[in-house]
Amino acid sequence: MEGDVPKGILKTQEKIGLINLDYELLYIEKYISKVSRASGKELRQLPVMTSRNCPHNCVFCYVQDRTYRFQDPKESIEELKRLKRRYGIKSIKFAEDNFFVNKNRVEELCKMMIKENLNFEWATECRADYFDRYDDEFLKLITKAGCKRLGIGVEFGSQRMLDFVKKDITIKQILNSAKLCNEYKIYPHYSFIMGMPEEEKEDMMMTVKLIEEIYKICPIAIGGINLFRPYPPQFKKAFEAANLKEPESLEEWTNPEYINIMTTENPLLWSKHNTLAKNIAFYSQFYFFNWDRFMIYYRKSKVMALCLSLMIIATRIRWKLRFFGLPIEKYISKYVSKVMKG
Repeated sequence: MEGDVPKGILKTQEKIGLINLDYELLYIEKYISKVSRASGKELRQLPVMTSRNCPHNCVFCYVQDRTYRFQDPKESIEELKRLKRRYGIKSIKFAEDNFFVNKNRVEELCKMMIKENLNFEWATECRADYFDRYDDEFLKLITKAGCKRLGIGVEFGSQRMLDFVKKDITIKQILNSAKLCNEYKIYPHYSFIMGMPEEEKEDMMMTVKLIEEIYKICPIAIGGINLFRPYPPQFKKAFEAANLKEPESLEEWTNPEYINIMTTENPLLWSKHNTLAKNIAFYSQFYFFNWDRFMIYYRKSKVMALCLSLMIIATRIRWKLRFFGLPIEKYISKYVSKVMKG
């Protein structure tokens, strides 16, 4: 470890002056969310970027430039002060690929946020292995500075698959992140991937097991499973597994055949267990449902909350039995959504 930066990535760092947006040129209200992604409270929130790119080597990621660049914390603080003063922003989403690469930078930024009495609550992304280098002092600092929620990319419950995609984390590190988030009352949002060509049924069941273990350790955790969509260079392997012809031009990429496989109705043609993957992904959104999230729906509609309760109960039973076939609830949910949309 050099300067609280993980080994092997120090040389990829570069401090630059990121371009600050001139918000006066925008109809800013279109970009301000009325609900904080950090806590779910009704607060004015705006996405902010203080760094770019990620120095790690996950093979599925869209980030191709591994040079991590970050803004001077003093410039970041001035930007945050302007947003609070001009637009009444009270919540920030640090919309960055990897906010915590440089621990010293984060410490300086948090101390300045506290000193300036910004009183923001904020959310951002973090890697599970980074928690190994976070002590009590650091975790207390970020929570005091307003950290409420961290997005943590876990991807798989199978160590074999984690190693295959070069995630460079372990199951032990993932569970440690859950333990610490629960201890410091930081809401972790765990994201998973399912449906890669190389993924076997056993790997999928390991992901199911890991989700169960995370929720036991950290009941405030939320998350879900995303179906794999191949970005370059992964799309070549995926297309070969699906017996799809690789598009040779931008015009061919606009063909509905290719557009459809990259949408939410993704058929997972490259997965050997595509039906199982899609069913598990559907139920995962109901497994990660804590009391706070449930009450948000309850306040909106008691009928909606009742339906949600039934879905959660059905999901917990399926999770315990490891049975994801005959997804009746999935079809009922689609029908109800269609009817409600008119």
